[in-house]
Amino acid sequence: MTFTRTDIVERIKAMPFRPFRLRLRDGRVLNVGESNDLWAGLSGWLVYDSGRNDLAFSDVQSVIAVEERRASKSSRR
Repeated sequence: MTFTRTDIVERIKAMPFRPFRLRLRDGRVLNVGESNDLWAGLSGWLVYDSGRNDLAFSDVQSVIAVEERRASKSSRR
């Protein structure tokens, strides 16, 4: 399944925001922990993964799955 820019933007704008991860065709997994961790462009997005202190670019066609992330133990308190 291919995801569109609109699919991802809807996740970013969701209230309340729920952390998610993007699985890419090349095997990478990009974690989006906060709504401001992803910047959507016309042909792709820039993702800041705070867990890895990494900044990555992905084009729209590279996303093969969008998965919800479970809250960490420390954030459930």
